[in-house]
Amino acid sequence: MIGIQELQMIVIEQAKRVVKEYEKPVKIKINDMKETMTNSMVIDTIGYFIMVGALMIPLALWMFLPTHTIVYWGVIIGTFVILPLLDLMAPRDKRNLDENQMTQRKENQLYQMLPILFPIIETGMMYWAIDHYVRYVQHLSIIAKIGYYGSIGILTSALGTTIAHELFHKKSTHEKISGIYLLFLNGYSHFYVEHIWGHHKHVGTPHDTASARKYETIYTFIPKSFVGGLCSAYRIEEKRRIKKRLPWHHNKIIQFQTIQLLILWIIHSSFGIQGVIAFVGQAIVSIALVECTNYIEHYGLTRKRVDPKKEVYEQVNVLHSWNATEVLTNYLLFKLQRHSDHHTYPYKRYQTLSSYDVSPQLPTGYPGMICLSFCPPLFFYIMHPLLEKQEERLQHVRSLKINNRTNTLTIHKQPIK
Repeated sequence: MIGIQELQMIVIEQAKRVVKEYEKPVKIKINDMKETMTNSMVIDTIGYFIMVGALMIPLALWMFLPTHTIVYWGVIIGTFVILPLLDLMAPRDKRNLDENQMTQRKENQLYQMLPILFPIIETGMMYWAIDHYVRYVQHLSIIAKIGYYGSIGILTSALGTTIAHELFHKKSTHEKISGIYLLFLNGYSHFYVEHIWGHHKHVGTPHDTASARKYETIYTFIPKSFVGGLCSAYRIEEKRRIKKRLPWHHNKIIQFQTIQLLILWIIHSSFGIQGVIAFVGQAIVSIALVECTNYIEHYGLTRKRVDPKKEVYEQVNVLHSWNATEVLTNYLLFKLQRHSDHHTYPYKRYQTLSSYDVSPQLPTGYPGMICLSFCPPLFFYIMHPLLEKQEERLQHVRSLKINNRTNTLTIHKQPIK
């Protein structure tokens, strides 16, 4: 068992290494600096085209998909077999931007336009997917249908919900509306209310249904999180409505579910009952995968209750979310795997999110972790030693204050030097 002093020394040395990362550019030779900057630019350029390529997948399916069972399973195989293997082989990316780079990246229109364009792409994909199902897939085997639901559902979750999450966190009205619109395409519209005013407020506490408890399996978590999230969103909206003395129909969840039913009616009118089956089938897969992501992002991590008489918990910081630094899936998922920084600064744009060495680190990227979660004994075997190590750190170093802006630690409010 590591003693408190030894543990503090480990954390201090870890923090010093983080600080040194910021000192390297001024100490290394000019040639080394140019090489570092060149490598960084190459990684960012490749990463950008990875994101562009991800957005092209729906278009590729829309235009070229033939009617063959193995093709319908292609996205599933690519996501849960090929991507985890590539993650194991690909390098990890812990690079962070300095202040000047962050300002430039934040204002870079090339990065901002990708999420803005995706609602148009997904609308076209959804129309084509339903039409293709009605024309061809409904006549095929159940295996082909399951593959079809799965492939479309992966795209509307891994891309659709991820980009929706990026958009509805922003302050501009058009981005919020675009993000909410994407949620309607997989039947998960209540996620907007619950995620912002429920999950971000209660993460790591017993009040958050989207925070998985230790020993909780993915199979019990998914229904609990979905139903609990929907009920939580309704209560949040009712509280807001009553406080403002608004009529009952001003509850956003009632409005959103009404719009969702209207969308189903439009699909039924245009494509018949088979069109509705196609939409609902992909929505079930999509919602399940979003909940799988919720499961691995906060599994077993808890915030300490600082007032035993009141429901007051320690402030959310970079120790309360699992992160993954795999470069490939980080770009494919628009940096969602840098989840600690997102919870600390919810309004930061995806291209400016930072990585923290002190944050809990997953052994691989999200696709691989979701695969592991499907086998609870294996998932627990891998995750619990990491979780116990993190719990030990949280227990002994709560006096170590994290400065989220400089990515360093301070002890008793004195910075480490």
